[in-house]
Amino acid sequence: MTRVLRDGRVYRGDMGASARKAHRTRRQDVLDQGKTLSKRTFGAEIEYHSEGAVTKGVVAERLEAALGEHVHVTGYHGQSCLRCGGAVGYDKWKIEHDGSLHGSGHGLASTTGEVVSPVLTGQAGLETLKLVLATLRDAGAKINNRCGFHVHVGARDLDQDSLARLVTAYSVHERQIYSLLPRGRRTNRFCYQWSSYFYRRTPDDVQRIAKNFLGGHGGWDKYTGLNLSPYRRIGTVEFRMHSGTLNFKKAEAWIQFLLGLVDASVDATDGLATTDKLWDYLIREKYLPKKTGEVLDARVAQYSH
Repeated sequence: MTRVLRDGRVYRGDMGASARKAHRTRRQDVLDQGKTLSKRTFGAEIEYHSEGAVTKGVVAERLEAALGEHVHVTGYHGQSCLRCGGAVGYDKWKIEHDGSLHGSGHGLASTTGEVVSPVLTGQAGLETLKLVLATLRDAGAKINNRCGFHVHVGARDLDQDSLARLVTAYSVHERQIYSLLPRGRRTNRFCYQWSSYFYRRTPDDVQRIAKNFLGGHGGWDKYTGLNLSPYRRIGTVEFRMHSGTLNFKKAEAWIQFLLGLVDASVDATDGLATTDKLWDYLIREKYLPKKTGEVLDARVAQYSH
């Protein structure tokens, strides 16, 4: 028997006991370092505001110097760059206009924006995100309660059964997931909880609506915590509920948690929807570093008051 593992390697059923033990040891060593094992793609959208001379053009220049590549600036979902005039795709970092953020100026002179990553993967992607967040802080970018940190997770490989498991696990654990966030995010109109958006529906109804959408039927409101609408268009699911942050420790733990959740949905692991505490389960099943669980526990304690 041959199958592809989450880390991209091939598992063969005739692998000897010593080889299997060495494989498990290598995986555990990576987790013990607090690193992700997931090879799943992801993308980040970082909303920020600034003051004075810290304009979108200045932020783009700072990011460009740090990354060593051109950074586009566009209008909302713009397809041409205000700096170079070239076409804008998903292969480079860019800064978009975001109408939900209140600032001054327009275009390159705007003091607010949303930094959008290209497609990132694994620990290397997280390290690039770390550089970007540090550069934004150094440039003078700030976060307020209007800012969000949205994460897209690659889902093209999810079949209908995997999608159903993800929808069920999210629906069951939604309140627990929101306990990781400031109270203001739990009622934010740009990232409604499913339980409040579908307030007259039973949990089974909500899961059925979501599964029908993912199967090609009906529509979906993007302003939900787990936004399914990008799945049909670009093959991702978007987690919109996280508060704005320039703190890499918070961002890393959140992304590792989301990657683990989606990976576990693909692998059809037993207990994903029935476990009492979602991230403890992901740690036990080797989807999540223990250090990440400690960060998540600390956040629950921080926002429980």
